[in-house]
Amino acid sequence: MSLFKNIFGKKVADQITPKRDREYNEYLVERVKEVEELNSNLSQQYGLGSYERWDIDQEVGDLLFSNAGEVQLSCKVVILGSYSSVSETWMWGWANPSLLDHLTKDTERLIEYGEQHNISDLTEPKTEATEDEAWALSAFACRILGGRGLYRGPTGNGFIIMMITELTKANKTR
Repeated sequence: MSLFKNIFGKKVADQITPKRDREYNEYLVERVKEVEELNSNLSQQYGLGSYERWDIDQEVGDLLFSNAGEVQLSCKVVILGSYSSVSETWMWGWANPSLLDHLTKDTERLIEYGEQHNISDLTEPKTEATEDEAWALSAFACRILGGRGLYRGPTGNGFIIMMITELTKANKTR
C-alpha cells in the first residue's frame, strides 16, 4: 500500500478508488521520493538540516541558516504554503494574506496548472490535510515550479514549507 493510507479525504483501503485517484496518489508518492532525493543532495552539498537555527527575511526573500549566531547558508525561497496542526489544514502561499507577495508570487502558477489538469488540490486556497499530505502537495509544487528542494520550518501551531531556488554558502574570511 502507498505511503498515504488516507489521502485527500479518501480512505484508500476502505473503498475501490477510481483509476485516476490511484494514479494521482502514486504520482504524489513519486514526487515525495523525488524531493527526498533533492533534499539529500542539498544536505550533502550544503549541510541542509544540520544548522542550529533558521530565520526568514521576508523583505529580501532569504531563508538563513546559522550556527552560534553566524549565518552559514542563505537560500532564496518561495513560500509554498502553511500547515496548521490545530485545524489540520493546508493553505497555499498565494492564498495567505499575511505573506509578502514576492515570496508567494510563483505559487500562483499552481492555480493555472491545476485548472489545466483538473487538479483541485492546486486551485483550492485551503484544504483539509494531514502533515504528510501537505508535504506531498509541496513536493508536487516543487516539481511544477522547478525547485531545488524543500524546507519545512516549524511554527507555533504547525509549519511553513518553502521551496529553495538558490543556495549560497557564507564566505569564511578569517
